[in-house]
Amino acid sequence: MCRARRWNEFSVESHQRAHEATEKGYFKTQLLPVDISLDGNGHHDFFERDEGIRANASYEATSALQPAFNRSTRSPPATRARSQTARRPCF
Repeated sequence: MCRARRWNEFSVESHQRAHEATEKGYFKTQLLPVDISLDGNGHHDFFERDEGIRANASYEATSALQPAFNRSTRSPPATRARSQTARRPCF
């Protein structure tokens, strides 16, 4: 099996498992809700879920995506890129 296919299959399974875990509340104690002011006029948004999880991930959609990084470095497909960048601090 080619590397890209394995990456795509792993990615789809990972998104599906993360969605299921989120729905069951397994991540609730690991996420810090954030209230963000959007425009300074009292409008704000409240984030309490990981928005990078694709609940409807499919192999067909994933295999159609282009790599998120430089192809010459054998970078992962875009569905795996989130896990690569999520490890970086937000501040």
